[in-house]
Amino acid sequence: MTVRAALGSIWIYPRANWKVEDLVEAYVHELTHTLVMLDEHRFWHYPHYDRLEREENLVHSAIRSEKRSLFASAHSIFVANELLQVRERHHGHKMEFQLHPQSRDIRENALRALESILSLANIDLLASPRLRSLLEKSGQQLSAIQSARL
Repeated sequence: MTVRAALGSIWIYPRANWKVEDLVEAYVHELTHTLVMLDEHRFWHYPHYDRLEREENLVHSAIRSEKRSLFASAHSIFVANELLQVRERHHGHKMEFQLHPQSRDIRENALRALESILSLANIDLLASPRLRSLLEKSGQQLSAIQSARL
């Protein structure tokens, strides 16, 4: 768990059935949230943060596969991308993971979430150019992963 009020603190409670790779993914997941929040503090990703929770601004989320705020959905895309990059480079996509879904599902949900965000009618009002650039880069990296390997 990563909490905005305690930025830099990461709490992980491993389950007995987790493999080493699941623990690695837990740390990558939470570290990604922390690093994105630091970037948010530095570059102000959301010019109108107060509007993110409005019904018309809710978008698809990559990890939970439900409608959430732009803040939560953007984080889910970044987490999904980082998890898949770790799998791509280190332990592959064919393992049975306990903590996160299989790679194919993560990739599909992340790309759907990205499309949901970028198609918002008022995306220019809600997301800074920096945030949009980071999301587009994540989309490029997700798209570059060969679906045949997933």
